[in-house]
Amino acid sequence: MLMEKSILVEKNPWWKGREHLAEDRDYEMWLKNPIRWLPSIVEEMELKPYSLHILLGPRQTGKTTAVKLIIQNLLEKAKDTRAVFYFRCDLLKDYKELLEVLNAYLDYREEAGIKTSYIFLDEVTAPEEWFRAIKELIDSNRLKNDVVVLTGSTSMKIKKTTELFPGRRGYGRDFILLPLSFREFVNVLNPELHKKLPLAKSLYDVRKACMNALPHINELSKLFEIYLKTGGFPLAVISWKKSGLVDEATKEAYLSWIKNDLYKAGKDESIAREITKAVLTKIPSRLSWEGISKEISVKSPKTVNSYLNVFTEMFLTHIAYYLDPNTGFVKFAKNKKIAFIDPLVYRILEDWCLIKMKDPEPVIVEGIVAAHISRVVGGSTKVGEVYYWANSTEVDIVARTKEKIIGFEVKWEGKAEEKRLIVGRMKDVFVLSKSTFDPKRNILPIPLFLAVLHHL
Repeated sequence: MLMEKSILVEKNPWWKGREHLAEDRDYEMWLKNPIRWLPSIVEEMELKPYSLHILLGPRQTGKTTAVKLIIQNLLEKAKDTRAVFYFRCDLLKDYKELLEVLNAYLDYREEAGIKTSYIFLDEVTAPEEWFRAIKELIDSNRLKNDVVVLTGSTSMKIKKTTELFPGRRGYGRDFILLPLSFREFVNVLNPELHKKLPLAKSLYDVRKACMNALPHINELSKLFEIYLKTGGFPLAVISWKKSGLVDEATKEAYLSWIKNDLYKAGKDESIAREITKAVLTKIPSRLSWEGISKEISVKSPKTVNSYLNVFTEMFLTHIAYYLDPNTGFVKFAKNKKIAFIDPLVYRILEDWCLIKMKDPEPVIVEGIVAAHISRVVGGSTKVGEVYYWANSTEVDIVARTKEKIIGFEVKWEGKAEEKRLIVGRMKDVFVLSKSTFDPKRNILPIPLFLAVLHHL
């Protein structure tokens, strides 16, 4: 493969002048979308040489768009637009071709007298052994003054390839771009309302923040009804904005992503489907790998464990293990609780398994709450762990922080009652309801609670 410099120019139209960014297909599509948003990653990623940043997340969450918006910001300040280099790697065969692309650009920028570059490699996991090209250039000091941003799908996380650069990251960090949280969803559909919403500084601050957000409860409840249908994947939100529903083409696109990543993870589609169906029919009840294995053709708890861990790495599900509030220890041998992280994921997998669960909303809502709390606990660059606790009673979601343990009971249907419960370090249990607001008894409406959370 002989890399012609004209190909590099074609992939980076802004080299002709920053105004030519408008010719970039991804940026043009973003401008034409009926609704647009600025992913938080655009502001959070520090572009300080030398850095090797890695941006992960499910497909179709806007990673490429986020990169193009970062490039837009760089171009506004760049003295030489050729210092900003973008290349999509999914048509490259292996690390040798990737290395040829990078060497061609590095030679070009040296001829142009550029000392520091901003290099964006999109879908970098596509070429075989892609990491060998990056490591070779780092070890030969060809990237020592640069900022390198790698984007990859969930297969990058599954195969742990982010761990192949020990001591080679500089100021670099890992970032995750997930589907829109409910707060971000509000910002997309109603920016003026979003400006009025308080932000809870931590899980301990939610009661006060919800009290301040109470005047907007009706608007937030209506938006949450939409969120239950669309979830936070951009294509689904855009589809709803255009037609009032998530069209079949959008669902097929996301199901194709799921199947493709399962294949890349070396998982059998039919077994994955059997396990998914077994989980859908049991949640939100606690379950075991042994119990699921009895309902599928492969009678192996280890296989179930392996597949469900891959589902989690793909950001499809969250596995909540039992947490003992007295000791703060996790008991992995006990039964688990599984939640789907996004409403659209639940509905797509339901269709895939050819089943329709009766009254799925309470299950979907519990999954949404668990996913949002895990993003709060995880901080800005990772998804944190949430757990559950059960004895004679049960607490659906348990968050463990440095200070203490907090419980959350999700009550989407029926009357929300106060849960007076102190177990070890778990001294607070919030009841999250459909609409009841009683802060003195720790009962908060779910739309308010989710709207004030700060997370990645």
